[in-house]
Amino acid sequence: RLRFHDPAKEKTRMCPRRPNCKFFLRNDCWFAHSEEEIRCPAYARDGHCPMPRVSLNPVRCPQGLHERGTGQIFEYTQESTPMDREKKSWGNKPPTSVLNYVKPLFMYPLPDALAAMIAQRKEDLDDAVKRRKFIVALHATLNAIIASPTTTLTRDNYKTIVPALLFVDEAQKLNDMRRYDIKGAELEQSVQNGLWKVVVPSLAEKRPSVLRGDEIVLHDTGLDRVHTGYVHFVNLDHVMVSFDDSEEYSAGPYNIYFKMGRTQWRTQHRAVEDAPVFLDEAMARPLALPSAGHLAAVRPILSELTKNLTSDQKSFIDQAIGQPRGLHILWGPPGTGKTTTLVAAIRAITMTSPKARVLVVAPSNAAVDVVTERLIASCGPRAPKIVRVHSLSRAHKDVSDVVKSVSMPNRRTGGFDFPSATSLSVEGIVVLSTLSTSARIDSIGCKSFDFILVDEAGQATEGELLLPLTLARPAQTRVLVAGDHKQLGPIVPPALNRYEAARSPLVRL
Repeated sequence: RLRFHDPAKEKTRMCPRRPNCKFFLRNDCWFAHSEEEIRCPAYARDGHCPMPRVSLNPVRCPQGLHERGTGQIFEYTQESTPMDREKKSWGNKPPTSVLNYVKPLFMYPLPDALAAMIAQRKEDLDDAVKRRKFIVALHATLNAIIASPTTTLTRDNYKTIVPALLFVDEAQKLNDMRRYDIKGAELEQSVQNGLWKVVVPSLAEKRPSVLRGDEIVLHDTGLDRVHTGYVHFVNLDHVMVSFDDSEEYSAGPYNIYFKMGRTQWRTQHRAVEDAPVFLDEAMARPLALPSAGHLAAVRPILSELTKNLTSDQKSFIDQAIGQPRGLHILWGPPGTGKTTTLVAAIRAITMTSPKARVLVVAPSNAAVDVVTERLIASCGPRAPKIVRVHSLSRAHKDVSDVVKSVSMPNRRTGGFDFPSATSLSVEGIVVLSTLSTSARIDSIGCKSFDFILVDEAGQATEGELLLPLTLARPAQTRVLVAGDHKQLGPIVPPALNRYEAARSPLVRL
């Protein structure tokens, strides 16, 4: 069902930095510069109305305030489930760092034709007709953009194909999330902290993947009320959730519905708009040969650092250190020392360019932690300033003491604090994070980096690999990418498996 959006319910207020700042979205609240912008969120967001930022779903003025604004903003709602009824109560969010986002993050809504086919309830997944309609909608979205499954990515079609892939990936995961709805669940309230224990089968296998701070919708069938809670702790077989203690609850049973945040896809859409500028620069011009003069000056340092490396590994480090800019790719089968080479490259960079700013990323926390531990072990007392940045949802009990020594654990909340943009913008720093967390580093206004290193890049999708590249300077930043696309590649929905554009970006690069 389509429900017209009510602009009066927008959390909109005047921009505190007027008149010298651009409109931006912070914590889902619009900052406007005029009364007209307050009445028209599309105008406040995009500067004109309508703004077809996503060609599949143009946004129009909801009030007809502007010359071209004749339609209405509408959004798809799932009113056939208790998830979409008006929530009567809300729990408390877990205490975390408050991030001051200074870079806009737009909504990038799903195409309406695709959103309408997403499963409304668990039973829809077993309905052959509805399942077929959803698959047809997925392929229709792709076929409208991609001429053939064999179509490859180019600079001309990049900004149209990759968003379509992101829409299909999001729709598939939102659809699959209904598989984990729990009916007839029982709740148990903790005496110590007032949190409610919700048993979730297969949670240890990340089915579903639940993170700290995620929303859970509770349908109290006894009183026919709907409540929204927030996950505070994730354990092997259950989660601890905060629901409103002032509300009355029946003896059950309860129905549990999981909600998936859209930030991971929204940041990738934003990266598609920003990062290809760097890729164009890196691929349009041939790389220059390493500067013989610069290498001669730092050769004594490099010889000591690379004395245990192979000739191929030494050559890669020479290329990364000696060239003024560009994209460098390190490929090798398992066990050939790709991570070892990257760690040696980081040390070489920090010793030959002490003021260089270095960003090191990987798809998973496990991969980033391995690089962090090896870097700390190899540097010894001459270590540069190392900062491991974690997502706000990660628990510090899951992190080794070595990694904690360069992190900001918050023992009161059980998680980690997020560093400020100022602390991450200093010279001579090595910042380590996952690909997804690098988008938050970009959002808080951190300065760009001189070197960006990506490990296990074969497991990343196009959108994920672009996230850290938004922190690159097109004509200056050097990017080192290591991985093996012939091992475990990116996890994509079945509908994308036959498309060349959905393969690991290492195949194309």
